[in-house]
Amino acid sequence: RPPMEFLSRFYFDTVLHWPKALRWLVETVGPDRVVLGSDYPFDMGDPDPVGSVERAGLGDEARRRVLHDNAAALFRLAG
Repeated sequence: RPPMEFLSRFYFDTVLHWPKALRWLVETVGPDRVVLGSDYPFDMGDPDPVGSVERAGLGDEARRRVLHDNAAALFRLAG
């Protein structure tokens, strides 16, 4: 199968260090496959992960999914 068919099996985090890259990721795999990441405590991580999502200009629904809903669903925390 083409590699793109397998993307729906993975989750991706937001540590990309460039708003355009994060926007491309969300557009490519869908806002339901991306979760907030920081890579804390490593120094190559994102010191402001929420700000990085905000700067990517994803739109309200995608931003909500990335910042909260996807992780809540993945870890079965949604109530």
